[in-house]
Amino acid sequence: MTEETKVLTKAQLRAKRYYEAHKQKILDKAKAKRGTLVEPELTIVIPKKVVTYDDIVFVITNNTDMKDSSKKIYLNTLIRINKILQYDNYMDLENSDTTIKNINETKFNISVNTIKLIYQAILKVIDLLDLKVDKKPYIEQFELLKIKSTDENKVKQETTEFPSFDKYLKEIHTRFGIDSKMYLLAMLYDNITIRDDFNNLIIVNDIKKITADADKNYLFVPENKKELCILRINSYKTDKKYGIIHKTLSMSVTLLIKRYMTNNNINYGDVLFAKDVGHYISLKNKDINSEYGGISWLRHVKVSDLLNKKGVTPEERLALATEMLHSPNVQANYERNKKIKVNE
Repeated sequence: MTEETKVLTKAQLRAKRYYEAHKQKILDKAKAKRGTLVEPELTIVIPKKVVTYDDIVFVITNNTDMKDSSKKIYLNTLIRINKILQYDNYMDLENSDTTIKNINETKFNISVNTIKLIYQAILKVIDLLDLKVDKKPYIEQFELLKIKSTDENKVKQETTEFPSFDKYLKEIHTRFGIDSKMYLLAMLYDNITIRDDFNNLIIVNDIKKITADADKNYLFVPENKKELCILRINSYKTDKKYGIIHKTLSMSVTLLIKRYMTNNNINYGDVLFAKDVGHYISLKNKDINSEYGGISWLRHVKVSDLLNKKGVTPEERLALATEMLHSPNVQANYERNKKIKVNE
């Protein structure tokens, strides 16, 4: 055994004897020391919920509680929202300050009414997808724009000069022709001045094929030359209040419909107009006059015709209000400054 090994052995023996003599004390001290150890905190990172544009479209498209007409409005508005915000994740709606700034200062030229509709759609999205987003800033913007829209409409009503409907029809006839889609639409709105409800009318040749399906609207086009077309609209904006629209159309409109079907290879079971009628009318009207508008403008023209008629009776006003599916009091909103004359 070397001298170094002897020293090491003696040291180990001394340590062993010390440990045996103070064993309990050493163990207690070690145990106490372990008890004071602080375990590191675990930071759990929860991924941010991702809601894409496609997710929103899917939820709205497959919502069974929403009318097809409402779905169409929201989906069209979402296209505009997506162009403005360009969000990859719509949970970014949490940042209401940035979102509102981007909408209100958009480079796109959009009306007050359209911006109001954008905020309405955002609120709908938050509710449908149960997003944990503070709605208050968006509600404030929506209510503010309702006020602005009302004020703007009042100014328009006081300063806008409308043509008579007869003059308008002549302009459409001259510009687009008697066999045009635009002329047929103008004649339809002259016959029954409803809202944007001529989209996706299913054409049938048997009146019995018309059903009360809440999501489908029909146009009965008789094969008998002496019979008239009948419009049956089950689904529209105020259907809960006014019920089903059942309107027999005039012979002139019936003949136009049949000619339009023949010229455009439209058959029974097809729809008369598949695309957005309101947008189409607005664009075509601008070709005639930049001051002309869409369906709301047409409704103003129709009411203005009546209100500017001498000796108009309450009965006449009620009849038109019933046909247009709004309250007679709504017509008061169409009244303009009496100094302004209607173009003849």
